[in-house]
Amino acid sequence: MFARTVRKDSPCERSIEKFMTKDYWNKKHTGTFGGDWATKPSIFAEYALKFFPKKGRILEIGTGKGGDAGFFQSLGYEVVATDFSEEALRMAKRNFKGVEFINLDTTHGLPFKINSFDV
Repeated sequence: MFARTVRKDSPCERSIEKFMTKDYWNKKHTGTFGGDWATKPSIFAEYALKFFPKKGRILEIGTGKGGDAGFFQSLGYEVVATDFSEEALRMAKRNFKGVEFINLDTTHGLPFKINSFDV
């Protein structure tokens, strides 16, 4: 399900497993998890922007409610954003119309051709 970085069957691994389920993230995004930051870019997205080409196609993995994807799209980037939480994507699609959102479990690989994104 994910790359092993902790001892098998350790308490830490069991904690990680809890966060790696679709049910967990759907419940998180349904509840109070979010707030106004869900429609705003993260500090990381704002910082990383200076390393991006001036235009291009961006793949965001784990978009959540889409704040970073919407930010990049508003700057003129073509954005494909993925998440495996249907609830998060439902909210993201409602808030950011110009972004292509895809429900995807990345533990099964990516369905995109190599070099189909600039970032």
